[in-house]
Amino acid sequence: MQLRYSTNPNSQQTHLRNSQDAEVSELQQLGYQAIPLKSGGKRPILRDWQNLSVEEQWRTCNEKNPNLGLRTGSNLGIFSGGTFAVLDWDDRHSDRSLFKYFDGLGYDLRSGVTPVIRTPHGGWHVYLRLLAINLPGHSRHLVDIFGFGEIKYWFGSQVVTPPSVVNGIMYVLVYGRMDRVISLQMRDLEPIIKPFQDPEQPVLTLPGANKRISPQLRELIAGKGIERFPSRSEMEAAILSRLYLAGFEFPEALAIFKKNSCGGRFLEEFKANPGKGYRWLENAYHDVAAWVSSNPSQEGRQIAETAIKWAESNRWYGKAGRTDKACFLAHAGTALKYNRVTYELSARELAKLAKVSFPTSVASNRRLQEAEYVKLVEKGTYLGREASSWKLTVGS
Repeated sequence: MQLRYSTNPNSQQTHLRNSQDAEVSELQQLGYQAIPLKSGGKRPILRDWQNLSVEEQWRTCNEKNPNLGLRTGSNLGIFSGGTFAVLDWDDRHSDRSLFKYFDGLGYDLRSGVTPVIRTPHGGWHVYLRLLAINLPGHSRHLVDIFGFGEIKYWFGSQVVTPPSVVNGIMYVLVYGRMDRVISLQMRDLEPIIKPFQDPEQPVLTLPGANKRISPQLRELIAGKGIERFPSRSEMEAAILSRLYLAGFEFPEALAIFKKNSCGGRFLEEFKANPGKGYRWLENAYHDVAAWVSSNPSQEGRQIAETAIKWAESNRWYGKAGRTDKACFLAHAGTALKYNRVTYELSARELAKLAKVSFPTSVASNRRLQEAEYVKLVEKGTYLGREASSWKLTVGS
């Protein structure tokens, strides 16, 4: 059975949208779990999509707002999971290794052995059936030597499927048929996927990982190791400094102190007089923050070195991935230069260090802040003080 949608990227979008009911029905008949995505985008319409069945998602969309339903141009996504998996190849500059690898497995992707989708950015989606999946997690990145991308193999992952359109460009079925998918053993793909990283380990792998609490800090928060400090106050100051360096704001630090023993000083003060305890911890937090920001330290150097290693060892995706990596390394290099997690760096100096244009450095700074890799402490001006003050959060 071959889906009716055209493999021609110039097909009329109106025709595709009018026939979307049929496309969803055919995908479901073929065993795919098709879900509604935002029009022109890659994200599911419903935030809690992972907790809803396919039927519940379509019904909820139509009940909440009929304009979100099947007939108004919502994109389509399909679940991975069960035995169905998708190899998401993002390296549009060199797809030779992708096709060559499958040639080595005895499958010529160009001969139509399995669905191969061309993405709007020039990448590829290869549909697979994986037998005896025994991997943790729901996806794994590809090894650097093979190329950019990941394999999505378990529930919790979804990919955009034809005839969806992103940035005015259609996802196109270039090779194969949707009802014919090759089956592989996991050992066939093990040479090209990275080892699984236990999320409990104190390494940085994802956006937001800068707020991960290391095992050593977790022990201090639990009240262990108090014998290493001259007083309870100094132990809690050490905890506050590490939380601050990890990117925790005072309200977040307060919540941690209220729920854990830490050094014991705060809880004692808080139980006796909540207002007094609150003010004591707030003053201690801001004192520690001021000291850490103004004093070079070996710890600051270690954080900068860790951030550089993290940036070099992790894949940066998207059109601006390489630019953001270069700009982040400029931030981390500046922090390393001054042995501080807070430092001054102007956008023009950043552009010079990263070897990009000034507007590009400004845009990259915005993305790095949104990802919580760096934090703007004080915005610079052209009236006497050009450089902005930054805090390096990744690596803490």
